[in-house]
Amino acid sequence: MITGDVVIPWGGCRFILASVSARYTHAIVVSVEPFALVSEGGDMVWSATVKPEFFTPLCQAHPDIVAVAVARWNRDKSNPTGLETTHKNGEAHHGQ
Repeated sequence: MITGDVVIPWGGCRFILASVSARYTHAIVVSVEPFALVSEGGDMVWSATVKPEFFTPLCQAHPDIVAVAVARWNRDKSNPTGLETTHKNGEAHHGQ
């Protein structure tokens, strides 16, 4: 996987891309090391709770989408909230 890949949880994985109020079918890889994903709209970030082996790459996202996702990741890196948690069912949530 590389930055800009659109990924989905692979079939044998019980991982769900989710927030408190929504579920996401896919995400954009914004960092390989550390591995991190951002939703297409830039409203969600997953890092501590995700691993590359949980996901299958589909294609490369449009450069405009990658720019939004990377900008969100960079904002979070420079001002971490520390609100990401993993719930019993494996869902990752990240507060804003």
